[in-house]
Amino acid sequence: VIHADELHHVFGYPVMNDVMVTNAVSSWTDDDRRMSEYVMALWTNFAKYG
Repeated sequence: VIHADELHHVFGYPVMNDVMVTNAVSSWTDDDRRMSEYVMALWTNFAKYG
């Protein structure tokens, strides 16, 4: 894994329509989408509750 490779999941690229994201990976799987939703929830809960 390269540096910052997780940022696609942090910012929700797998759950966006590919049209919305330039240079988007068009082969996001359902697992990628679930992982992205999970990671986004972790970050937002950290921001909300510390």
